[in-house]
Formats: sequence, structure tokens, C-alpha cells
Amino acid sequence: MFVMSDVVGSTALWEAHGDGMRAALEVHDGLVHGAVESTGGRVFKHTGDGMIAVFDDVDDAATGALAAVEALAGAQCGHLPVGRTVGYDA
Repeated sequence: MFVMSDVVGSTALWEAHGDGMRAALEVHDGLVHGAVESTGGRVFKHTGDGMIAVFDDVDDAATGALAAVEALAGAQCGHLPVGRTVGYDA
């Protein structure tokens, strides 16, 4: 089972906010890593503006996706939003 995160509109954010976007992605990655690892998953790929994690159990994947959404909800780095989209595929 897979959980994916993605910062929607990241290309425009990179163009407009370069260094700020780099810092925002570090915050995003830390929050998603924490959510994934605390629910039994493992991040195995970074996609530049997101990541993909794998879980052995469908319930853990759903819990991990929800934990990532909750961690990213309202998260900001300066004035930039940190998280936008999280999905999972069982």
C-alpha cells in the first residue's frame, strides 16, 4: 500500500519564492516522514515536491495518510503553505 504527498502548484511557488520554498519543503518532508514512520510506514522515494511511502498493512496506510493530512493541515513556513495533497492507494 502506498501513500503519496505532493505540494500542488510547487513550480509557481519555486519561481516566486526560491529559498522560502526550499525551507517549506524541509518542513513538509519532516512532517510527512514523522507521520509515516509513526504509523508503520517507510518513505522510499522523494519526488522533488513530495514523497511516496510504502506500508505493509492497508489500515496502517490509511492511518498514515490521515496522520500526514493532519500534520500538514495549516502548516506554514514563513508565509508559504507547507502541504497540499496526500493520497493513498491500497
